[in-house]
Amino acid sequence: MDPSPHPAPADRGSVTAEYAVLLPAAAVVLAGALLAGAATLQQIRLEEAAAATVRQLARGESDARAVDTARRMAGDGARLNSSRSTGWVTVTVAHTPPGPLAWWDGWELQATAHAPDQWIVPPAGVR
Repeated sequence: MDPSPHPAPADRGSVTAEYAVLLPAAAVVLAGALLAGAATLQQIRLEEAAAATVRQLARGESDARAVDTARRMAGDGARLNSSRSTGWVTVTVAHTPPGPLAWWDGWELQATAHAPDQWIVPPAGVR
């Protein structure tokens, strides 16, 4: 039982084999984390675009200007859907996910915002 600084011949190359299995798995996990972060940032952009756009429409600005705001804030591929009902304006801004996540057919990120229609709702205290 002489402690030798050299590994036994049967153990040679085991570390190389472990790294050969570990590195691709680590790369996949890292890529997944980066894609999740990119999708999260895109979702935040959509939320901000929906909020800004619904405020514009509630103030009575044109649909063309609202679409321009949504695309400027959420990206050129952003789609805008708006509606008015019972004193409220509703806006949904949608966009495909960033990068390779867009390859998943039918997956779409979207954000919805609501605001009182300032042209229908009377000011506070007025009846």
